[in-house]
Amino acid sequence: MKAYAQAHPEVRQQGDIMRGKDLDESVRSVESKPELVSMMKSEGVSPREFVLGMMTIMTAGMWAAMSQRYPDAKMPPRSIRGT
Repeated sequence: MKAYAQAHPEVRQQGDIMRGKDLDESVRSVESKPELVSMMKSEGVSPREFVLGMMTIMTAGMWAAMSQRYPDAKMPPRSIRGT
């Protein structure tokens, strides 16, 4: 990933390689970068798995930070069901 960002400075300027208003649009954004898709496929990861994994990591990080600040906060039921 680091090598890709170094070879493509526009990625740093845009700030987000998976820019999109929803999951499908974010996947399309990643799929529009053939070198990145090739790198992912060589590791056995699809663009959709990559985007979903990154979103999961970011959500978990935000929840961890929020739950430290607000220990009595409850996870919204919709998030728990995964819908």
